[in-house]
Amino acid sequence: MNGCALSSSDLGVIRELLASTRCNVGLFSEAGFRALTGPHSIFPIAVTMLLTIYVAVLGYRLLTGLGAPSLSEIPLIGLKIGTVLALTLNWTVFQTLVLDLSARAPTELASILVGPQFSPLERLQTAYDQMRADETAFAKLGDASGTAGTNAGATQASSELAYATNALLAATGGLLAFATVVTGVLAMVGPIFLALFLFESAGGLFVGWVRALCAAAFVPMLCWVTTIILLATIEPRLDLLEQQKASATLDPSQAMITCFIVYVFAAAQFGLVIAAAIVAVGFRIPVRRKAAASAPLPAAISVPAPVVDTRIDQLVHALQRSSGPRYASNYSYSQSDTAPAYAPRSSSRPERLGEDYRRMPERWSRRAPKVGRS
Repeated sequence: MNGCALSSSDLGVIRELLASTRCNVGLFSEAGFRALTGPHSIFPIAVTMLLTIYVAVLGYRLLTGLGAPSLSEIPLIGLKIGTVLALTLNWTVFQTLVLDLSARAPTELASILVGPQFSPLERLQTAYDQMRADETAFAKLGDASGTAGTNAGATQASSELAYATNALLAATGGLLAFATVVTGVLAMVGPIFLALFLFESAGGLFVGWVRALCAAAFVPMLCWVTTIILLATIEPRLDLLEQQKASATLDPSQAMITCFIVYVFAAAQFGLVIAAAIVAVGFRIPVRRKAAASAPLPAAISVPAPVVDTRIDQLVHALQRSSGPRYASNYSYSQSDTAPAYAPRSSSRPERLGEDYRRMPERWSRRAPKVGRS
Protein backbone atom coordinates (compact mmCIF):
# COMPACT_ATOMS: atom_id res chain seq x y z
CA MET A 1 0.00 0.00 0.00
CA ASN A 2 1.57 3.27 -1.15
CA GLY A 3 -0.69 6.19 -2.02
CA CYS A 4 2.09 8.79 -2.05
CA ALA A 5 3.28 9.66 -5.54
CA LEU A 6 6.98 10.10 -6.13
CA SER A 7 7.86 13.72 -6.70
CA SER A 8 10.56 15.05 -8.96
CA SER A 9 14.03 15.78 -7.68
CA ASP A 10 13.55 19.46 -8.43
CA LEU A 11 11.83 19.92 -5.08
CA GLY A 12 15.09 19.59 -3.23
CA VAL A 13 16.33 17.14 -0.64
CA ILE A 14 14.72 18.70 2.43
CA ARG A 15 11.34 19.32 0.79
CA GLU A 16 11.26 15.81 -0.63
CA LEU A 17 12.27 14.30 2.72
CA LEU A 18 9.56 16.10 4.69
CA ALA A 19 6.82 15.67 2.09
CA SER A 20 7.46 11.96 1.62
CA THR A 21 7.68 11.32 5.37
CA ARG A 22 4.47 13.16 6.19
CA CYS A 23 2.50 11.48 3.43
CA ASN A 24 3.57 7.93 4.21
CA VAL A 25 3.32 8.32 7.98
CA GLY A 26 -0.19 9.74 7.67
CA LEU A 27 -1.36 6.91 5.43
CA PHE A 28 0.13 4.16 7.56
CA SER A 29 -1.19 5.71 10.78
CA GLU A 30 -4.72 5.71 9.40
CA ALA A 31 -4.37 2.19 8.03
CA GLY A 32 -3.02 0.89 11.33
CA PHE A 33 -5.82 2.56 13.31
CA ARG A 34 -8.53 1.14 11.05
CA ALA A 35 -6.97 -2.31 11.16
CA LEU A 36 -6.81 -2.21 14.95
CA THR A 37 -10.37 -0.99 15.45
CA GLY A 38 -11.96 -2.74 12.47
CA PRO A 39 -14.72 -5.37 12.67
CA HIS A 40 -12.28 -8.23 12.14
CA SER A 41 -10.04 -7.16 15.02
CA ILE A 42 -10.26 -8.39 18.59
CA PHE A 43 -9.63 -4.91 19.95
CA PRO A 44 -13.28 -3.69 19.93
CA ILE A 45 -14.29 -6.83 21.86
CA ALA A 46 -11.50 -6.19 24.36
CA VAL A 47 -12.64 -2.59 24.81
CA THR A 48 -16.22 -3.78 25.42
CA MET A 49 -15.02 -6.26 28.04
CA LEU A 50 -12.90 -3.63 29.77
CA LEU A 51 -15.84 -1.23 29.89
CA THR A 52 -18.08 -3.97 31.31
CA ILE A 53 -15.58 -4.77 34.04
CA TYR A 54 -15.09 -1.08 34.80
CA VAL A 55 -18.84 -0.41 35.14
CA ALA A 56 -19.31 -3.57 37.24
CA VAL A 57 -16.54 -2.60 39.64
CA LEU A 58 -17.91 0.94 39.83
CA GLY A 59 -21.41 -0.35 40.62
CA TYR A 60 -20.05 -2.69 43.29
CA ARG A 61 -18.25 0.19 44.97
CA LEU A 62 -21.36 2.33 44.90
CA LEU A 63 -23.46 -0.42 46.46
CA THR A 64 -21.03 -1.43 49.17
CA GLY A 65 -19.42 1.96 49.80
CA LEU A 66 -15.90 0.50 49.54
CA GLY A 67 -13.86 3.17 47.77
CA ALA A 68 -16.98 4.64 46.22
CA PRO A 69 -16.42 7.88 44.25
CA SER A 70 -17.89 11.09 45.54
CA LEU A 71 -20.84 12.80 43.91
CA SER A 72 -18.59 15.37 42.21
CA GLU A 73 -16.57 12.57 40.53
CA ILE A 74 -19.52 10.87 38.83
CA PRO A 75 -19.60 13.35 35.86
CA LEU A 76 -15.84 12.92 35.40
CA ILE A 77 -16.25 9.15 35.24
CA GLY A 78 -18.92 9.51 32.57
CA LEU A 79 -16.67 11.90 30.64
CA LYS A 80 -13.81 9.40 30.85
CA ILE A 81 -15.94 6.57 29.45
CA GLY A 82 -17.23 8.76 26.62
CA THR A 83 -13.73 9.98 25.74
CA VAL A 84 -12.34 6.45 25.60
CA LEU A 85 -15.18 5.26 23.36
CA ALA A 86 -14.91 8.25 21.03
CA LEU A 87 -11.14 8.11 20.62
CA THR A 88 -10.71 4.35 20.35
CA LEU A 89 -13.45 3.60 17.85
CA ASN A 90 -13.69 6.71 15.64
CA TRP A 91 -10.82 7.64 13.33
CA THR A 92 -12.16 11.12 12.52
CA VAL A 93 -12.28 12.14 16.17
CA PHE A 94 -8.92 10.54 16.88
CA GLN A 95 -7.27 12.20 13.89
CA THR A 96 -8.57 15.63 14.88
CA LEU A 97 -7.89 15.49 18.61
CA VAL A 98 -4.69 13.44 18.67
CA LEU A 99 -2.85 13.23 15.36
CA ASP A 100 -3.51 16.72 14.02
CA LEU A 101 -3.08 18.27 17.44
CA SER A 102 0.33 16.68 17.93
CA ALA A 103 1.54 17.11 14.33
CA ARG A 104 0.19 20.46 13.20
CA ALA A 105 -0.35 22.47 16.36
CA PRO A 106 3.41 22.76 17.18
CA THR A 107 4.13 24.24 13.75
CA GLU A 108 1.35 26.78 14.21
CA LEU A 109 2.72 27.74 17.61
CA ALA A 110 6.18 28.15 16.16
CA SER A 111 4.87 30.49 13.46
CA ILE A 112 3.15 32.56 16.15
CA LEU A 113 6.33 32.75 18.24
CA VAL A 114 8.62 33.94 15.45
CA GLY A 115 6.08 36.09 13.66
CA PRO A 116 5.13 36.00 9.99
CA GLN A 117 7.87 34.36 7.96
CA PHE A 118 8.09 33.99 4.22
CA SER A 119 8.03 30.25 3.53
CA PRO A 120 10.62 28.97 6.06
CA LEU A 121 10.77 25.61 4.30
CA GLU A 122 11.66 27.32 1.02
CA ARG A 123 14.31 29.40 2.78
CA LEU A 124 15.76 26.28 4.37
CA GLN A 125 15.92 24.48 1.05
CA THR A 126 17.52 27.52 -0.58
CA ALA A 127 20.18 27.72 2.14
CA TYR A 128 20.94 24.04 1.72
CA ASP A 129 21.29 24.40 -2.04
CA GLN A 130 23.56 27.43 -1.65
CA MET A 131 25.86 25.60 0.74
CA ARG A 132 26.10 22.69 -1.70
CA ALA A 133 26.92 25.07 -4.54
CA ASP A 134 29.55 26.83 -2.42
CA GLU A 135 31.07 23.46 -1.56
CA THR A 136 31.42 22.65 -5.23
CA ALA A 137 32.85 26.09 -5.99
CA PHE A 138 35.51 25.82 -3.26
CA ALA A 139 36.37 22.29 -4.41
CA LYS A 140 36.97 23.53 -7.95
CA LEU A 141 38.98 26.44 -6.60
CA GLY A 142 41.13 24.09 -4.56
CA ASP A 143 41.76 21.78 -7.53
CA ALA A 144 42.64 24.71 -9.79
CA SER A 145 45.04 26.25 -7.26
CA GLY A 146 46.68 22.98 -6.25
CA THR A 147 49.62 23.42 -8.58
CA ALA A 148 49.91 27.15 -8.14
CA GLY A 149 49.89 26.99 -4.34
CA THR A 150 47.34 29.79 -3.95
CA ASN A 151 44.08 29.67 -1.98
CA ALA A 152 45.34 26.89 0.26
CA GLY A 153 42.22 27.14 2.45
CA ALA A 154 39.81 26.45 -0.41
CA THR A 155 40.07 22.67 -0.05
CA GLN A 156 39.54 22.86 3.70
CA ALA A 157 36.56 25.18 3.20
CA SER A 158 35.06 22.73 0.74
CA SER A 159 35.43 19.87 3.23
CA GLU A 160 33.92 21.88 6.08
CA LEU A 161 31.01 22.94 3.90
CA ALA A 162 30.31 19.29 3.10
CA TYR A 163 30.14 18.45 6.83
CA ALA A 164 28.11 21.56 7.63
CA THR A 165 25.61 20.81 4.88
CA ASN A 166 25.04 17.32 6.21
CA ALA A 167 24.70 18.74 9.74
CA LEU A 168 22.14 21.25 8.48
CA LEU A 169 20.14 18.48 6.83
CA ALA A 170 20.24 16.27 9.93
CA ALA A 171 19.42 19.06 12.40
CA THR A 172 16.49 20.48 10.43
CA GLY A 173 14.85 18.19 7.88
CA GLY A 174 16.09 14.98 9.51
CA LEU A 175 14.92 16.00 12.99
CA LEU A 176 11.52 17.10 11.71
CA ALA A 177 11.10 13.82 9.83
CA PHE A 178 12.13 11.91 12.96
CA ALA A 179 9.47 13.68 15.04
CA THR A 180 6.87 12.98 12.36
CA VAL A 181 7.65 9.25 12.35
CA VAL A 182 7.51 9.03 16.16
CA THR A 183 4.21 10.89 16.27
CA GLY A 184 2.70 8.63 13.61
CA VAL A 185 3.77 5.39 15.29
CA LEU A 186 2.49 6.55 18.69
CA ALA A 187 -0.80 7.56 17.11
CA MET A 188 -1.10 4.16 15.43
CA VAL A 189 -0.97 2.32 18.78
CA GLY A 190 -2.81 5.06 20.67
CA PRO A 191 -6.16 3.23 21.10
CA ILE A 192 -4.48 0.53 23.19
CA PHE A 193 -3.21 3.05 25.75
CA LEU A 194 -6.47 4.98 25.70
CA ALA A 195 -8.35 1.84 26.71
CA LEU A 196 -5.94 1.33 29.64
CA PHE A 197 -6.82 4.80 30.90
CA LEU A 198 -10.00 3.35 32.42
CA PHE A 199 -8.15 1.68 35.29
CA GLU A 200 -5.95 3.46 37.80
CA SER A 201 -3.59 0.50 38.07
CA ALA A 202 -2.81 0.72 34.32
CA GLY A 203 -2.98 4.50 34.14
CA GLY A 204 0.82 4.72 34.22
CA LEU A 205 1.01 3.23 30.71
CA PHE A 206 -1.40 5.86 29.44
CA VAL A 207 0.59 8.62 31.12
CA GLY A 208 3.80 7.31 29.53
CA TRP A 209 2.17 7.29 26.10
CA VAL A 210 0.99 10.88 26.54
CA ARG A 211 4.45 11.96 27.66
CA ALA A 212 6.09 10.38 24.62
CA LEU A 213 3.51 12.00 22.33
CA CYS A 214 4.05 15.40 23.96
CA ALA A 215 7.82 15.09 23.59
CA ALA A 216 7.43 14.20 19.90
CA ALA A 217 5.12 17.21 19.48
CA PHE A 218 7.49 19.63 21.23
CA VAL A 219 10.39 18.71 18.93
CA PRO A 220 8.96 20.27 15.70
CA MET A 221 7.98 23.45 17.53
CA LEU A 222 11.43 23.95 19.02
CA CYS A 223 13.12 22.81 15.81
CA TRP A 224 11.30 25.33 13.63
CA VAL A 225 12.01 28.19 16.03
CA THR A 226 15.72 27.34 16.08
CA THR A 227 15.77 26.83 12.31
CA ILE A 228 14.33 30.27 11.64
CA ILE A 229 16.94 31.84 13.93
CA LEU A 230 19.63 29.85 12.10
CA LEU A 231 18.39 31.02 8.72
CA ALA A 232 18.39 34.64 9.88
CA THR A 233 22.01 34.17 10.94
CA ILE A 234 23.52 32.41 7.92
CA GLU A 235 21.50 33.91 5.05
CA PRO A 236 23.55 37.16 4.93
CA ARG A 237 26.78 35.15 4.84
CA LEU A 238 25.46 32.85 2.14
CA ASP A 239 24.47 35.89 0.08
CA LEU A 240 27.97 37.27 0.55
CA LEU A 241 29.46 33.99 -0.67
CA GLU A 242 27.19 34.12 -3.72
CA GLN A 243 28.49 37.58 -4.54
CA GLN A 244 32.08 36.44 -4.09
CA LYS A 245 31.44 33.43 -6.27
CA ALA A 246 30.00 35.63 -9.00
CA SER A 247 33.07 37.86 -8.87
CA ALA A 248 35.48 34.89 -8.50
CA THR A 249 36.79 36.19 -5.16
CA LEU A 250 35.72 33.42 -2.79
CA ASP A 251 36.94 33.88 0.77
CA PRO A 252 37.44 30.60 2.68
CA SER A 253 37.17 32.38 6.04
CA GLN A 254 33.57 33.35 5.37
CA ALA A 255 32.74 29.74 4.54
CA MET A 256 34.45 28.50 7.70
CA ILE A 257 32.49 30.93 9.89
CA THR A 258 29.25 29.81 8.24
CA CYS A 259 30.12 26.18 8.93
CA PHE A 260 30.82 26.85 12.60
CA ILE A 261 27.49 28.65 12.98
CA VAL A 262 25.71 25.64 11.52
CA TYR A 263 27.55 23.32 13.92
CA VAL A 264 26.48 25.38 16.94
CA PHE A 265 22.82 25.44 15.91
CA ALA A 266 22.88 21.73 15.08
CA ALA A 267 24.11 20.97 18.60
CA ALA A 268 21.41 23.25 19.99
CA GLN A 269 18.77 21.37 18.01
CA PHE A 270 19.70 18.01 19.49
CA GLY A 271 19.97 19.57 22.94
CA LEU A 272 16.41 20.86 22.59
CA VAL A 273 15.26 17.30 21.92
CA ILE A 274 16.47 16.38 25.41
CA ALA A 275 14.79 19.50 26.80
CA ALA A 276 11.50 18.50 25.15
CA ALA A 277 11.71 15.07 26.77
CA ILE A 278 12.34 16.64 30.18
CA VAL A 279 9.36 18.96 29.78
CA ALA A 280 7.10 16.11 28.71
CA VAL A 281 8.03 14.09 31.80
CA GLY A 282 6.30 16.75 33.89
CA PHE A 283 2.88 15.60 32.68
CA ARG A 284 0.77 14.26 35.55
CA ILE A 285 -2.81 13.09 35.97
CA PRO A 286 -4.48 14.18 39.21
CA VAL A 287 -5.32 11.14 41.30
CA ARG A 288 -8.17 11.06 43.76
CA ARG A 289 -6.68 11.13 47.22
CA LYS A 290 -8.16 8.66 49.57
CA ALA A 291 -8.85 9.66 53.13
CA ALA A 292 -5.92 8.70 55.23
CA ALA A 293 -6.71 6.08 57.79
CA SER A 294 -6.82 7.45 61.28
CA ALA A 295 -3.77 6.60 63.30
CA PRO A 296 -4.47 4.00 65.97
CA LEU A 297 -4.72 5.40 69.44
CA PRO A 298 -1.94 4.35 71.77
CA ALA A 299 -2.88 1.61 74.11
CA ALA A 300 -3.81 2.79 77.54
CA ILE A 301 -1.07 2.20 80.01
CA SER A 302 -2.43 0.28 82.93
CA VAL A 303 -1.16 1.73 86.15
CA PRO A 304 -1.58 -0.62 89.08
CA ALA A 305 -3.71 0.83 91.80
CA PRO A 306 -1.84 1.49 94.97
CA VAL A 307 -2.29 -1.25 97.46
CA VAL A 308 -4.07 0.18 100.49
CA ASP A 309 -4.14 -1.93 103.60
CA THR A 310 -7.60 -2.77 104.78
CA ARG A 311 -8.70 -2.50 108.36
CA ILE A 312 -8.01 -6.16 108.98
CA ASP A 313 -4.50 -5.81 107.58
CA GLN A 314 -3.86 -2.88 109.87
CA LEU A 315 -5.04 -4.91 112.85
CA VAL A 316 -2.85 -7.88 111.93
CA HIS A 317 0.18 -5.66 111.52
CA ALA A 318 -0.48 -4.07 114.89
CA LEU A 319 -0.74 -7.48 116.47
CA GLN A 320 2.53 -8.63 114.94
CA ARG A 321 4.34 -5.56 116.23
CA SER A 322 2.94 -5.75 119.79
CA SER A 323 2.98 -9.51 120.35
CA GLY A 324 6.03 -11.62 120.68
CA PRO A 325 7.00 -14.66 118.65
CA ARG A 326 4.38 -16.60 120.59
CA TYR A 327 1.47 -15.15 118.73
CA ALA A 328 3.24 -13.93 115.63
CA SER A 329 2.96 -17.33 113.94
CA ASN A 330 -0.78 -17.52 114.63
CA TYR A 331 -1.48 -14.22 112.95
CA SER A 332 1.13 -14.19 110.21
CA TYR A 333 -0.06 -12.71 107.01
CA SER A 334 1.46 -13.24 103.61
CA GLN A 335 0.92 -11.25 100.49
CA SER A 336 0.45 -14.51 98.55
CA ASP A 337 -2.69 -15.44 100.56
CA THR A 338 -6.07 -15.16 99.02
CA ALA A 339 -7.11 -11.55 98.60
CA PRO A 340 -10.21 -10.42 100.47
CA ALA A 341 -13.53 -10.68 98.68
CA TYR A 342 -14.12 -7.01 98.95
CA ALA A 343 -12.13 -4.24 97.32
CA PRO A 344 -9.97 -2.11 99.54
CA ARG A 345 -11.12 1.39 100.13
CA SER A 346 -8.67 4.14 99.63
CA SER A 347 -8.88 7.21 101.71
CA SER A 348 -7.54 10.58 100.79
CA ARG A 349 -7.18 11.47 104.48
CA PRO A 350 -3.57 11.24 105.66
CA GLU A 351 -2.82 8.61 108.22
CA ARG A 352 -2.27 9.96 111.70
CA LEU A 353 0.55 8.93 113.94
CA GLY A 354 -0.31 5.95 116.11
CA GLU A 355 -3.53 5.16 114.28
CA ASP A 356 -2.41 1.58 113.60
CA TYR A 357 -2.30 0.72 117.25
CA ARG A 358 -5.51 2.23 118.63
CA ARG A 359 -5.18 0.43 121.94
CA MET A 360 -5.16 -2.96 120.21
CA PRO A 361 -1.91 -4.08 121.88
CA GLU A 362 -3.43 -3.49 125.32
CA ARG A 363 -6.53 -5.50 124.41
CA TRP A 364 -4.53 -8.45 123.16
CA SER A 365 -2.19 -8.31 126.14
CA ARG A 366 -5.15 -8.63 128.55
CA ARG A 367 -6.51 -11.65 126.64
CA ALA A 368 -3.18 -13.43 126.44
CA PRO A 369 -3.15 -14.87 130.03
CA LYS A 370 -6.66 -16.21 129.55
CA VAL A 371 -5.70 -18.04 126.42
CA GLY A 372 -2.67 -19.50 128.15
CA ARG A 373 -4.75 -20.85 131.02
CA SER A 374 -7.10 -22.58 128.68
